[in-house]
Amino acid sequence: MIRVLLIAPYAEMRDLASEIAKEYPDIQLSSFVGNLDHALDFARTYPGQYFDVILSRGGTTRILAEHTCLPVIDIPLSVLDVLRTIKMAEMCQKRYAVVAHEAVCSVVRALCAILRMDIEIHAVPSENTLSSIFSTLKHEGIDVIVGDAIAVEAAQQNGMQGFLITTSSDEIRRTFDNVQQFFQNAAQMQALNSAIRASVEVSSDGLFALSYVLRQLRNAALAVLLHTAESCFNALLAFLTAVFIGLLLAEILLPIR
Repeated sequence: MIRVLLIAPYAEMRDLASEIAKEYPDIQLSSFVGNLDHALDFARTYPGQYFDVILSRGGTTRILAEHTCLPVIDIPLSVLDVLRTIKMAEMCQKRYAVVAHEAVCSVVRALCAILRMDIEIHAVPSENTLSSIFSTLKHEGIDVIVGDAIAVEAAQQNGMQGFLITTSSDEIRRTFDNVQQFFQNAAQMQALNSAIRASVEVSSDGLFALSYVLRQLRNAALAVLLHTAESCFNALLAFLTAVFIGLLLAEILLPIR
């Protein structure tokens, strides 16, 4: 069972992901609605061993990845997700701008390059910059905002209409598929690592045993050589002794004759 913590930027994503998670029996999903620092505070309330992975979107993903020890997987936005929301904003027939985290803005830029669209885009590096961005947009006469959850909430607080870029069910399913693949790969790597460790241990034992055998063979060979040398020396000494005794007897017996 893969224990997944979803930190969703809006409630509808949480509800949709909870329904889709029922299609994945090996995923145990817990969810929380929050963004940026709020999401980080929530994630820190749980010990690292409570969940296996965290899912989130946009800037929240980056912050969680920088401050938590768990793997963090981003729920991506597709070009179709962005295009669908922009078309809804265009139906207002008012000037609009995109305000969102850089991860979202990069998808909007890609869409503009493909369709040759001219859209005013403002990336939000932090929540502290929202007030100045909206002050500029209101001065320019822009009344409609297309963006992520933080930007849409700020737009409504400033009396502007906001269109939230939502994540489709296809992207959520793709993310769950990525989670499964991630942990399958991790399990395979762990199995490979265990096999390598076992091989190293076996090899180490084998090398140790081989080294021991070689030492024993060396000692045995030296013993044989020493024994052979001693035997040869004793045989040579016996031969020389016999020759000496023979010569001595010859010297004694020859004068008697």
